[in-house]
Amino acid sequence: MKIVHFLKPHNITPPGKNAVVIAFPFHLSSGDEAPDEEMQQTSDYRILVTISDSKILEWRLDEKDLEKLLLHFAGVEVTRRIRSNSLQKRMELNISSESHPAPNLPVTLSTLPDGSGFSLRVRSSPPSRE
Repeated sequence: MKIVHFLKPHNITPPGKNAVVIAFPFHLSSGDEAPDEEMQQTSDYRILVTISDSKILEWRLDEKDLEKLLLHFAGVEVTRRIRSNSLQKRMELNISSESHPAPNLPVTLSTLPDGSGFSLRVRSSPPSRE
């Protein structure tokens, strides 16, 4: 079991870019360690999530909802990478009309957690279906 703890996100969008780029730093630790050992075994990671301006307009996202949605996408991607054993210290994810062609939001915004302090518990492999 891995524990992913997201820290305060940062908007790092370069001037003139037709998109928004949010950096989501996070710590990763093993969930089977004692609490005092866990702090010693924590590793720092970061995922950059970019969303095109056209997708922001299509989904009618305000600043608060945008951050919540991008945190959701970051969590899904980090979970996928942990399970596939392909997690890297620095990662990028792009959200655009090509990657997400559906005109409707893929999740209900009111069910998503707010930014920093959000934690995930991820099994290294998905649960088996018997």
